[in-house]
Amino acid sequence: MGTGAALIALLEPLEFKSDNTAYQPVIEALGLIRRYAKRATPPTTRAAICAGSRAAKATCTHA
Repeated sequence: MGTGAALIALLEPLEFKSDNTAYQPVIEALGLIRRYAKRATPPTTRAAICAGSRAAKATCTHA
């Protein structure tokens, strides 16, 4: 099992929630990882990853 598969297996049974707005980008990123893990072909380009969530858009810069 690769590192990515191990991370997905670790995250699968867990549920993350927070009312603290400071943690919302992390909560959204975890949801994004779950959505991508369920896809047959996960996104491979930075642009595709940055387009995936508000949290990613806030931190991605397009050079």
